[in-house]
Amino acid sequence: MTLKKARLKADWFYSNGAKSKAKDAVSGIWVRVYSGSELINESAQPASLKTQEKWEN
Repeated sequence: MTLKKARLKADWFYSNGAKSKAKDAVSGIWVRVYSGSELINESAQPASLKTQEKWEN
């Protein structure tokens, strides 16, 4: 996963009206590795993520 930081140039704005300053945060990561249709590895950090969230295919 690559996280990027970007800035608008001075006096520029988003054409859709989005705010020029926004913040977000990553609170965890959940990764599943498949070989064909077989789940071969799964990892979540924090581990509680697997019980707090639903994996959507």
